[in-house]
Amino acid sequence: MAKSKKKKPEVRLKKIPIEMFLQVLTEIYERGVDYFDIIGIPDEEQDTISIVYSSDYISKDAEAEMTKAIEDFIEKLD
Repeated sequence: MAKSKKKKPEVRLKKIPIEMFLQVLTEIYERGVDYFDIIGIPDEEQDTISIVYSSDYISKDAEAEMTKAIEDFIEKLD
């Protein structure tokens, strides 16, 4: 007999502004982010979400561009 999967509790965040959410997603996509994590914080007035990503989530091409930009910036400081 197969084990039945336990249903995980639903986490519902309410009243997230779509325009702002899409702007953030577009911005990180244009930076080369392929994946992200969502952190949700429920509140009585309006729930909050945070979008988090690490270097592991960034495409190799974008990561190379960021590394080059950082190196150029550091070179200008010298």
